[in-house]
Amino acid sequence: MTLPTFKAFLSHRYKSPVVNQRLFDLLTAFAVVQFEVDVGNKPTNVTRLERFVRDADAFVGIYPLPAGDEVRPSRAALMEESKYFRLELDMAARSGKPGIVFVDMRYGNAITVPAPLRECRYDHREIANAGPLRGEALFLEQARGLANDVAAVLQRLGGAATAPNRDRVGMLWGADADADGAELERLKERLLNMSLEPVVLDASRGADGDFMQRLHGLDWMVTDISAPACASGLPGFVHGRFVPQMRLVRSPSPDLPARSPLEDGLLKGFEAGYPKDIVRWHGGDSLVDEFDQRLAVLYEPRTYIGTAAEAAKYFAGAALRKETVFLSYAGEDRALVEGLAKALRGVFQSVFDYRDDGQSIVPGSRWIDEIFTKLVGSALAVPVVSPAYLASPNCMHEAREIIATADNRNLRVVPVKLREGELELPPLMRDMQYLRGWEYPDAKLLAQRVVMAFDELENRAATAATR
Repeated sequence: MTLPTFKAFLSHRYKSPVVNQRLFDLLTAFAVVQFEVDVGNKPTNVTRLERFVRDADAFVGIYPLPAGDEVRPSRAALMEESKYFRLELDMAARSGKPGIVFVDMRYGNAITVPAPLRECRYDHREIANAGPLRGEALFLEQARGLANDVAAVLQRLGGAATAPNRDRVGMLWGADADADGAELERLKERLLNMSLEPVVLDASRGADGDFMQRLHGLDWMVTDISAPACASGLPGFVHGRFVPQMRLVRSPSPDLPARSPLEDGLLKGFEAGYPKDIVRWHGGDSLVDEFDQRLAVLYEPRTYIGTAAEAAKYFAGAALRKETVFLSYAGEDRALVEGLAKALRGVFQSVFDYRDDGQSIVPGSRWIDEIFTKLVGSALAVPVVSPAYLASPNCMHEAREIIATADNRNLRVVPVKLREGELELPPLMRDMQYLRGWEYPDAKLLAQRVVMAFDELENRAATAATR
């Protein structure tokens, strides 16, 4: 018998590969479950998540707690651990998609699975054990029920979910936020430059037939959620209709933080996602800058997982850290750097290495453009310094870009001096603390020290930000 195929939005904890694989396998007895995943570390973009949930056929949640903790955590710890799960469950509830959620029993009532999603609570000790699950028969029955639910929805829709027009972006814009319409025009220009069609919705008419017809044909929306706009009820209405939105609110002055009434109502229960993703602006270029950043993330591609073998490979690899690493070195040092590159790949999902047989740089592309594009998206840069590195114009160009990016963005730099001996360093590199690579004969130990240094820099930055 040929199993049905459907696409799911997979909501899960990346660092629990054994739990993810074992519970996901229960679904594969009744369907080929495909899903999309992000590669690398990206800021949470609620609009992007809403679009992916909307475009899926089903919702699958797998919610474990970190392994090794036998004591039931405090409620504060459970709420912190589940904050992204609860954000995605909210989207699942509003989407109306069929779904199933597997929840570690230790969460108790910190995670409430909304109806009609199917709920399976499991004992984490059984998952860690190689033996059969006591509740496996019940879980399989729920998995079969999900497959039937999805099949029924797809049959009702003619075999595939109806998708909105991918090129149309709604704009629900309050007059108080932009009296002369200048900011609206600037955002429309940004959308047009991406071959997207802006559709301005008339908030003064309410949710009449014309409004509903336009709403139905949109891919996503730019929505003003300021107090005057919320007074119409339309931002909350659109939220409930599960139209993906980029939410904006204007501050009355540069010194007064912008806040929307939705944050004390519909969005009050969510610590993750909405608070940081709302575009808070006052004037000047702040709106356009924030808009451009979110727009760039919104349309970044995702990796499609289409088979059981691909899913197994993904779950095994997803336990790796999501930060992207930029490894910079001279070609003459390749043989000495190979071990470090391999060890870093054992810790991070994405390690940029310009000489990795086309995995980091797409064959046929302009390599210099690819290098600096990758650098901008990286969280950690590791320049491996040697006489050959300092003598290479390309390496020194990379070094200057690394330092400049670190000064302007959240890029941490952990340099490694490859060999013992004096080096005449350029001024831009003289005040940096280096790891002495020759003191680590084992590349894994050197990689561990690089990771420790990176974490130390991250912790210092986080501490400084709270002062």
